[in-house]
Amino acid sequence: MKEVYINLLNKKHLQFFIELLSDRLKHTEFALAYREGRVKIRLFGDKEEVAQSVQITKELGKMFIQSMHPDINGYYTHSLEIMQSISQKIVSLDNLSSVLNYTGFPSSVKEKKLITKAPLSKVKEVLNALYSIVRDLPPDVRSQAMKKILLTVSYCTKISADFIVHKGLEGGYFKENNERYIVIAKPPEECIKGLLKELNSDKVREEYNAKIKQNKQLTKTLFDNDFYF
Repeated sequence: MKEVYINLLNKKHLQFFIELLSDRLKHTEFALAYREGRVKIRLFGDKEEVAQSVQITKELGKMFIQSMHPDINGYYTHSLEIMQSISQKIVSLDNLSSVLNYTGFPSSVKEKKLITKAPLSKVKEVLNALYSIVRDLPPDVRSQAMKKILLTVSYCTKISADFIVHKGLEGGYFKENNERYIVIAKPPEECIKGLLKELNSDKVREEYNAKIKQNKQLTKTLFDNDFYF
């Protein structure tokens, strides 16, 4: 038997930690107690198994603390493993970082970890939203750079990816290559900033709203004139 201690300042995070630990230690028996901001984990089994479990518990504890508590500069470190535990809808960390940066949460990616001022709850919210956008990306969009631009701009403006592609081609931010796939014509950051500015203008908003209204009317007309045999 071995004991491992993890500092966990807020008891409200305890249940989540237990779930993660249970998943990682599926074949190891353990007992857990919480007192005054500290978790004591007792691990039972043969010597080799316990030694491995101690290492796993310490690594998980470190990841968990970094994800739950920001450092002195206000940054959380969310490991890929922690993010996969809160959402199966994982997108590129680079794309996720881009969206967070443009929504007021300074972020970067380092060694498969998201370094950000966004708490885990915000990360989960963004992940779920981006997954919905990814599913609706036009089939002629293949490059990661294009996906990054479309995800960031669509999330920030709440405008569909196909309309963004249309305006991007119109404004010279995108172009078709020889295989007729849509690719970028300018650096990604220039595309994002330019499209955000253009799509947030009243004129383009009116154009987009009119298109949405037209599509709804067309759908209604098709249903109204449907015939059944």
